[in-house]
Amino acid sequence: MQSDISIQKGKGFLKDKDYKSAIREFKKAIRVEKTSPGAHFYLSRAYLKYGLKEKEPTFYRLADDAVRYAIRIDPYELKYHDSLIEISAKLGKLDELSTEYNKKMEKAKNNDFYKELLRKISTISILSIPEAQETKKGNKKGKVFLNYIVMPVIVSALVSVFLIPKLNMLRFPAVIILAGFILFKIFSRPKSKAGKDQW
Repeated sequence: MQSDISIQKGKGFLKDKDYKSAIREFKKAIRVEKTSPGAHFYLSRAYLKYGLKEKEPTFYRLADDAVRYAIRIDPYELKYHDSLIEISAKLGKLDELSTEYNKKMEKAKNNDFYKELLRKISTISILSIPEAQETKKGNKKGKVFLNYIVMPVIVSALVSVFLIPKLNMLRFPAVIILAGFILFKIFSRPKSKAGKDQW
């Protein structure tokens, strides 16, 4: 069947990271067979990957539309929902998706299916909070103590050295301490993760 051929070609392009060609093939498959959930799903994946590559959120929304169409055709295919959760995380809409799944769970016969999806959303939400990540590393309390308690005391003491004439002999050590702290902050700053696909 022509739609299956286009899907296979599109998957090949997707694997080769030729996302524009993949999008073209999946759209071709949809024109032949509009109700193919697989074609909509893979079109969604191609949109998402292209959006990540080009750092263009518009394609996340196109990915969202495409995978939702696949879900309307095949509501209990887990990989479609996993993809929707991933896209919603990129769009910052996990709370909205959680509300949507809660409503569906109330009406659905298969409650366990939606409970599992809600558990995944909760896990992703917790891991995406910077404070939660720092607590997991065991660094948060130390950073708070250093930045909000120790540093104001040290800075106040250093300022006093320059304002009080009797403390002139402490100015040179004060400058060394301040320079050391500035260097420490520069070299201990977090490394950027921009552009990395976390999924």
